Amino acid sequence: MKNKYTTTFLSLLFLSINILQSCEIPVFRYALERWSADKYSLIIKTPQDRPLNDEEKILIQQMTLQLAGEGGNSNVTLKTIPSAANFCTMELLFPQKSGILRPVWQGLLNDTNTTVIFNSPAREVLRKNILNGESITWLIIESGDKKQDEAFTAKLETLLPEAAKGLELSEYIIPMDEADRIDAMSTKKELDNLIRSSVPLRISFKTLRVSRDNAEEEIFLKMLLNQSIHQADVKEPIAIPIFGRGRCLDGLPASKLTLESLKEITKYLCSGCSCTVKAENPGVDIVMNVPWEDYISDSVMTVKTLPPLTGILETQEEEIEKVEATVGSVPAPAPTAQKEEPKNNQPFSIPLLALIVIGLICGSFFIMKK
Repeated sequence: MKNKYTTTFLSLLFLSINILQSCEIPVFRYALERWSADKYSLIIKTPQDRPLNDEEKILIQQMTLQLAGEGGNSNVTLKTIPSAANFCTMELLFPQKSGILRPVWQGLLNDTNTTVIFNSPAREVLRKNILNGESITWLIIESGDKKQDEAFTAKLETLLPEAAKGLELSEYIIPMDEADRIDAMSTKKELDNLIRSSVPLRISFKTLRVSRDNAEEEIFLKMLLNQSIHQADVKEPIAIPIFGRGRCLDGLPASKLTLESLKEITKYLCSGCSCTVKAENPGVDIVMNVPWEDYISDSVMTVKTLPPLTGILETQEEEIEKVEATVGSVPAPAPTAQKEEPKNNQPFSIPLLALIVIGLICGSFFIMKK
């Protein structure tokens, strides 16, 4: 019994600390500035009974140059393995961290496929939207039924402004141009609340339609649809929210598109990031060839050095001596009521945290005594 209450107490304690230390930066922006995109695995199966020809070598070299650290910026690793077949094939696998074991896509090693794995027109629009400050891009995968697709798009675009009502950015977010407020005495919460990019910060949504028959988007659409079994079989139009560095959540098919379902997703993505650990948040990354780190400032990470303590004390002593020397000749001003300035910009203070912890400890002991 005591173990049960002890577990309950610890859970409440950790929950209280998490609430007090939660980040005020919305999830969509925190993901952009703090979460590196998980890497896909691209397996190239080469013939074991013959050497690669010149064309195959060039195609593999071109793909290698698309990888991060090899001249490109794609979140992909590349590996070649021998195969019994007399031709080269490719297999794209979801990031290991996603836990999705089924492949994204399988196909031949050819000029068309080696290009669309890393880039596509829709992903270029996504890149522009993200770096222009759009909170979420709702990517609409069309069903192929023009009337149904038009109705779905119209409904989504009508509901999105309603879903955004009441969503506001926290006043405790520290803009990038106010980074000098961060120093060696700043709390973890203040560091978490600091914007690290000049990308505009606002709550704003856009929609983007993609046809299932678009050959340039085939592999990209498989990344989106194959992340869940039920989603892969959806034939009706579906809207998938994309944010951060190309992270997506499960989509909303036409049959499940309601104001309530939209509000649930938009509230999560536009509210403070309660858990800053990426692996504990939902979503799967897509392959994007974008140098995200180029848009994140390193200068805001420099912590200001505080002046030496002795220098501060000496300055204060000099000021006191000046005041004492003149206090007899200058009449003291009449006392005026002044509004006390808050010592920090945190919504919760350390004393409040202490009271919560003490209360939980006392409550736990009282329960265990009983």
